[in-house]
Parts: sequence; C-alpha cells; structure tokens
Amino acid sequence: MYIALKDLAIQPIVISEALEPGVVDLRSADFRQIGLLSVEAVASLVSEEVRIKGTLEVEIETACSRCLESMRVPVKKSFDLFYRSHKSVGPVERDEEIELKRPDLDVGFYVGAGLEFVDTLREQILIELPMKPICQTGCRGLCPHCGANRNTAPCSCAEEVFDPRWAGLSILKRS
Repeated sequence: MYIALKDLAIQPIVISEALEPGVVDLRSADFRQIGLLSVEAVASLVSEEVRIKGTLEVEIETACSRCLESMRVPVKKSFDLFYRSHKSVGPVERDEEIELKRPDLDVGFYVGAGLEFVDTLREQILIELPMKPICQTGCRGLCPHCGANRNTAPCSCAEEVFDPRWAGLSILKRS
C-alpha cells in the first residue's frame, strides 16, 4: 500500500482496510499476526509533511517470556504521525553523522515520491508489543534445573541450589 505525494497533493487518502496475516511482515520469528488487521486512517499533505492519522487493531501470537507457552496479545492503537522527505535534512555524506534537532525527533522520514504504509503499520504494531510478554500475572515460568513448566505441574527440584562460586560471599550473608 503505497502513499504517493502526487495523490496527496490532490486530496487526502482515506484508508479503510482489513489485512490478512502476512500482508504486514513483522520481520520477527517471535511474533505472528492472528486474524485480520483492521486499519482506519487518513493520509493528508500538511505543508511539506505527510500526516497519517488513524487507528489499528490486531491480535498477535507470541511466546510467554517465562514459560514459553503460546499467548495472544491484543493490539489496539491510535496514531498521529508526520513524515518529511529525507531531503529536508539537507545533504548528508554517506558516512557523515548529523545531529537531529528536537522537532525532527517527532517526525519520520521517507525517500522518494511517497511512503509505504505497510512499513508504518509494522512500526506501530511492534511499538505496542511488550518487550517481555507474560501470559499471566502469576506466571511461575520454567524450572531452571529440569525445564518443567511450573504453571502446569510442580517439579521435584530443590528450590535453592548452592553455587560454589558464591561461597566467599556467604560469609557476608551470615554477619
């Protein structure tokens, strides 16, 4: 789904889509789209910037960070984004570093005569996903010794296993 500047110069573009899994590549083996991705958005040209305002709703499947069981994460997000041409930053040499000014930190940049809306959707979904997803508040995770899922069955491993590398610190603990 390409948003061309020449089309925006004529009138705003209204986007109302229900995208099948796989249309937006999340570029991660850890996350998988389940069901439709519903998107309602309006892209318009404001001064020299492209403004995309809308909402998205999707359900993502991932693994719990503690017990590795499959879980679903609902994502419902509103967004109001601004994009400028990369040329607005000025000429930059290939290996040159530039400092972005404060107003530039709230703006995305595009190359060419428009931008790919699917890239915007991917970014907005990934921003909303938790860094360490947890299936439930009280998830007990996997046993570090036998690997059993402690949510489904207790394991017979001792809770505290002494590590001889920490023996020198046990003196401090006693005092």
